[in-house]
Amino acid sequence: MTPFTRFYWKLYARCVVCIAFAAALACVSIVWLVDQETRETGEEALRASTARAVELARPFLEGRGDGGAVTGLSQLAESTQTRFTVAGSNGSVLVDTAQRPETMGNIIKRPEIHAARVLGSGLSTEYFREHDQLAAYAALPVYGGDGAMLGFVRGYSHIPVRYAAAQGDRKSDLLALTLIGGLALALAVLPVLGTYFTFRRMA
Repeated sequence: MTPFTRFYWKLYARCVVCIAFAAALACVSIVWLVDQETRETGEEALRASTARAVELARPFLEGRGDGGAVTGLSQLAESTQTRFTVAGSNGSVLVDTAQRPETMGNIIKRPEIHAARVLGSGLSTEYFREHDQLAAYAALPVYGGDGAMLGFVRGYSHIPVRYAAAQGDRKSDLLALTLIGGLALALAVLPVLGTYFTFRRMA
């Protein structure tokens, strides 16, 4: 085996490593994109179901009796796989579809409730690494006919995503992965092309 042939095979091995690295980065990027789409879809569905729960809870918070609020919320919770909590304007829990209200503490200081009170809607998340699940809370204020705030409705559900997607918008990380993958692919392809044309000139 000539020195040039040995050089060629070493170069070929390095190219294979670069290609494998680029392929791995591509797979990571695809998984990241799928998880991001899952998260966004889950959060949109949670907001939508919470908005539906507001209409069910309004008669109850207005003091017009139950109005079927508890039954309606329970049915909505079952159909959407979402837990709903209805709280008064002071944060005291009045209705919950998964737990007895009297056993729950005041939720006025929860971040999603604070955002709902100040901004008109709130969303907070918490990631459980052992289950690869994102716990998402969406909250909306409930207003009466006179415009007074009556209380809040909070929806809670789990979204199956991995850690990277659970950390929020990571477009900069995805861009970095794409650039590194492109560089690795270029480092793999260019030497192969250079070697090919070198062999052609020698032939």
